[in-house]
Amino acid sequence: MSSYDSKTGTLIKTTHATNPEEYVTTLHLSDAEMSEIYNMILNMDIASYPSRYDPFNDPEAELIWASSSYQDIVLSVTTAYGNKIIECKNVLLFGDKEGYNDQAKVFLALCERICDIIVSSDEWEALPDYEFLYE
Repeated sequence: MSSYDSKTGTLIKTTHATNPEEYVTTLHLSDAEMSEIYNMILNMDIASYPSRYDPFNDPEAELIWASSSYQDIVLSVTTAYGNKIIECKNVLLFGDKEGYNDQAKVFLALCERICDIIVSSDEWEALPDYEFLYE
């Protein structure tokens, strides 16, 4: 329901609202923020990640972590080396469990850092509170 496109600066707090256009703004990250994110991406060997990914559950595990509340994470990256999209569908919420290995922890740290930067921005804060809350 939330998304951010660093190329256009389009920030969507939620699409689940009576008037979803009220939850859209423009955010351009600073050069320092973009550099921090870019360096994290370069250091993680993003090409080694599968296109479909669950950072919380080892694909070889017999038992998996699941919850009634979940999230979808889609990370789309464009670098000089090409494009990469990593989709995490119906995975645990941030903070419910650590990544299942070091590579997963690095991925989650990147996603959490991007979210932290966005939700601490003045542009995010200026958007209305969520109309609908979920438990």
